[in-house]
Amino acid sequence: MASLNGVLYAVDFWGKVKWKFKASEKVNASPAIGPDGTIYFGAFDGHVYAIKPNGTKKWTFATGAAVRGSAAVGPDGVVYVGSDDRKLYAFAPDGFKLWSYTTGGRVRSTPAVSTDGTIYVGSYDNSLHAVSAAGVKAWEFATDSAISSSPALAANGVVYFGGWNKRFYAVKGGAGLAPNVWASSVAMRARRPRCRSPRPCNSPRRSCARPSRFRTRSRWPSRTRARLPRSSPVPKPRATWQ
Repeated sequence: MASLNGVLYAVDFWGKVKWKFKASEKVNASPAIGPDGTIYFGAFDGHVYAIKPNGTKKWTFATGAAVRGSAAVGPDGVVYVGSDDRKLYAFAPDGFKLWSYTTGGRVRSTPAVSTDGTIYVGSYDNSLHAVSAAGVKAWEFATDSAISSSPALAANGVVYFGGWNKRFYAVKGGAGLAPNVWASSVAMRARRPRCRSPRPCNSPRRSCARPSRFRTRSRWPSRTRARLPRSSPVPKPRATWQ
């Protein structure tokens, strides 16, 4: 995860910091992870960073302005990221710039990649841009306000996004969202250790296989509780006359 202090943190399952990477300026975007574990993010210094899984720098690329939006990784490992210099960039995993697509405004929207290779991204020129995998404009949908939100793709190819005019749009695109290459990687298949405790527990270091309804009950079975004898009611004294 990144922070406004310009530091990218890598935290393990237990919440312990594994390593840190310091950028030149603050980072306002979420990192994206490629199929080989490389982490991609942009910073206010205008650079796109590629960090190895061990926390060392793999490569950087200087754009013409601050990079405020998050990057997106396609199924083939190509990295797409926008910049305030009004451009959408496409990089190979080794850092080679494949192409750049120029819009009419700043690009702070996180690109969305479809299964047919089309990239959808919003811009401050009040338009949603559909760009082919070769960096050529496929089509453009104009609105009356800036678009800084990230488009979402449905399985039927409909593109959903919001604008600064307080409107939510649904535009017919080409294909659905491409599968996340990192979500299907081996790194996401790590299994949590099973709980070996004879009784249910709520420890964050264990993954108790018992149903959650047991966790709301008392820790000890009811038959082990000490049962107090019921006290018989004390009769009230009757008033006597002398």
